[in-house]
Amino acid sequence: MTKNVSYWMCALVCFSQTFGVGETFAADDHCPYYQAGTKQVYWGDLHVHSGYSLDAWGYGTSATPAQAYAFARGGVLELADTSKIQLDRPLDFMAVTDHAEWFNLMHICTDPEWSDAAYCDTMTEKNTPELGSEVFGEYVVPTITKATPVPTELCAANPEHCQRMPTQQWHRIQTQGDQANDPCNFTSFLGYEWSATGDFSHNHRNVIFANSQVTPEAIDYMRFPTPAKLWSELDRQCLAEDGCQVLAIPHNMNMGDGKSFDVESESADILELRSRYETLVEIHQEKGNSECLPAFGATDEDCSFEIYLTKNSRPVVQSELNRQEWERMRGSHVRGLLLRGIAAYDERVAKFIPCG
Repeated sequence: MTKNVSYWMCALVCFSQTFGVGETFAADDHCPYYQAGTKQVYWGDLHVHSGYSLDAWGYGTSATPAQAYAFARGGVLELADTSKIQLDRPLDFMAVTDHAEWFNLMHICTDPEWSDAAYCDTMTEKNTPELGSEVFGEYVVPTITKATPVPTELCAANPEHCQRMPTQQWHRIQTQGDQANDPCNFTSFLGYEWSATGDFSHNHRNVIFANSQVTPEAIDYMRFPTPAKLWSELDRQCLAEDGCQVLAIPHNMNMGDGKSFDVESESADILELRSRYETLVEIHQEKGNSECLPAFGATDEDCSFEIYLTKNSRPVVQSELNRQEWERMRGSHVRGLLLRGIAAYDERVAKFIPCG
């Protein structure tokens, strides 16, 4: 799965050049439809969960990454209620980003081991749209929503077994992603989600690789519970000399309670890691919009358009929070974050460059 990595500059909307290289390419390593000096728009999705994600599985999703990629390419997908769906237009690229925190649990309790451990019962017996909240409450909430993440009971009882499972699950995901890649027609990016949700504040990142050179293991919140630790581990495992290139894309800052970023007090080393790995953010998805919030108690001319908020978005209305809490939330939305970054940069420059 070799791909051109120019997508780092504009991966959510377009690619400045064509995908990858392979036998279907012209002699100059471009796809047949390539036009020099002309940008082409491609449509895709870099945040997709399959039945390998506990939250998706819990509500009845059983599709594998391979089936998710087939759906993206125009295939028919059967849903939990047995209805069938198909895209009007196939996508040009996609990444399945299943939650790395449950690679071990999903491998043991569902597929391919199908453990008969009593701990798995709720997961395997109540994973339906109607009962999914019980799966969520029993497995999701006790693990990733703690201020300090804790292993599942299953893994606490048998840590050696659980340590082997994430690597096997990650290899299965890679195989299915590589097999879905079709140079010049469809690009399947490999990735996973780092799912920090301490105190129920979303601080998630989708980790997307440029090609088949990926980290040996999926880096999860359980072992690496801060963004800085995520970036540091990416820095250790994803080596340029091996051809590995990666992005960590934050999402749902609207649910982050203002905790998604800390640009003012981070050290120079951490800021350098952030600038290397976080050059994009996900602005919009079904859980709400993270572009901006209006000023507290006033109409903000820079945020005067309709804001998409759902029951999952926090806050839904200003009356739920005081001014300080509201402004903290607002500062983690994209527009507020950019202003914070500019102010932090100016302050740092002022400290080191004397005036006059």
